[in-house]
Amino acid sequence: MYPDSQQGFAPTVRGIARTAAQLTIRQNGFIIYQSYVSPGAFEITDLHPTSSNGDLDVTIDERDGRITQFRIQQCRFYNAKGVSNLT
Repeated sequence: MYPDSQQGFAPTVRGIARTAAQLTIRQNGFIIYQSYVSPGAFEITDLHPTSSNGDLDVTIDERDGRITQFRIQQCRFYNAKGVSNLT
């Protein structure tokens, strides 16, 4: 089995910034992505989580001081149809 970083899964994070804002995405308490976004809708597609399990905590820190936070639940099941992890 390949490590999580080589399995090709990258979630998409979408949101709306009311002003120019700093976007921070954390997983398991660690910053995995940080960037500035323009006002309006944004979509992050080049995200590479450190693990396949662990929610993504998204913080949008607006220029006017408002902070928006939300969580994207993330869980990957390794059991494919017909495959068991029981030994």
